[in-house]
Amino acid sequence: MDLIRFLLALAAAFAFIFVFDFGFHGIYMKDAWYDAYAQFWRPPEEALMHMMLVGQLLMALAIGMTLVFSGKSGIGAGVSAGCCVGLAFSSLYLVFYAVQPFPGGMVFNWVLGAVGESILAGALFGAIYRSHRHRI
Repeated sequence: MDLIRFLLALAAAFAFIFVFDFGFHGIYMKDAWYDAYAQFWRPPEEALMHMMLVGQLLMALAIGMTLVFSGKSGIGAGVSAGCCVGLAFSSLYLVFYAVQPFPGGMVFNWVLGAVGESILAGALFGAIYRSHRHRI
């Protein structure tokens, strides 16, 4: 594994996830769903932003580790890794839906957003990491 290339790809994937989440959750979902269901969320002044950042970093790390441990490289392998992580991550939304009164449409958007975001982040990670898969 090329640690420098891995860290560059990790930083790029994290930055992408941060920007995607801002647009998806902070703009699209806020206007479409979150404002209408404010009772489900902490007030903005009580939001734990540092925990969101940690979660975004862990998502990028999971994509990168899945890619590296697969032994493959490139954009296609990154898409596969991102798809796996996105499906695993979005499965939690379905569990939340089973036990909490979230609207089905909101959960459907979460699943699509999580899988799409992970696939794109995986493609980015794979593109940056692609030519260095055989280094240890």
